[in-house]
Amino acid sequence: MLEHEKPAAEQFANTMERLYDSAQKGLGTPLGTEMILKGLAERLTPEERNEGANIFARRMHEQGRA
Repeated sequence: MLEHEKPAAEQFANTMERLYDSAQKGLGTPLGTEMILKGLAERLTPEERNEGANIFARRMHEQGRA
């Protein structure tokens, strides 16, 4: 399944995970990360944002990175 075919919450979680991984490697800037997340979050409903954040948090916990 292509990224754009996934539910919005899943896409949001995937983006957060990629940004987290990039930040851990010292890539990008905090402002750039914030701008990307804000831009994506503005296109989602509050429910989609919350679900995406929960997916991201669950993944981090399951992977021992939280």
